[in-house]
Amino acid sequence: MTYESNAPLPFKDGSFEVLLASWVTVEIAELSHLQSLMFETARVLSSNGTGFIIANTADFYASQWVSGDVDFPENKPPLQSGQWVKTRLLPEGIVVTDIYWSDEDYHYVFSEASLRVPHTWEPTAPQHESGWLDETRKAPFVIYEVRRNIQPRQR
Repeated sequence: MTYESNAPLPFKDGSFEVLLASWVTVEIAELSHLQSLMFETARVLSSNGTGFIIANTADFYASQWVSGDVDFPENKPPLQSGQWVKTRLLPEGIVVTDIYWSDEDYHYVFSEASLRVPHTWEPTAPQHESGWLDETRKAPFVIYEVRRNIQPRQR
């Protein structure tokens, strides 16, 4: 299923106990469309449902990773929320272009959609495992757990 970044999700209100958006938000180029997706997330989550939103961190674009090369002029710090960024996926060598959104903007769109964030994780690789580059010291991605507030705001 593809998602038009400002379209309603084709599900009834409260349809899901669990929702996973794995790197979906990095494909959305406008903050208002990101906000629309979060309103839709709040709408389709059940009253006790949990959503997990996975996105890249700013550190992702300034570090060395086993799974990706981020040495592109577009990625030079400081990153601005909403800017285009690039990654070369390894070992395939496929270059992908995404949008970087700041942690502040994620929290803003969650709040506007009446989603609270009870937990956030920035996982790193275990120190004792060999073969990693910056993965043991920096989190390449963030996982936001989101839950509906009691009464979601209307758009």
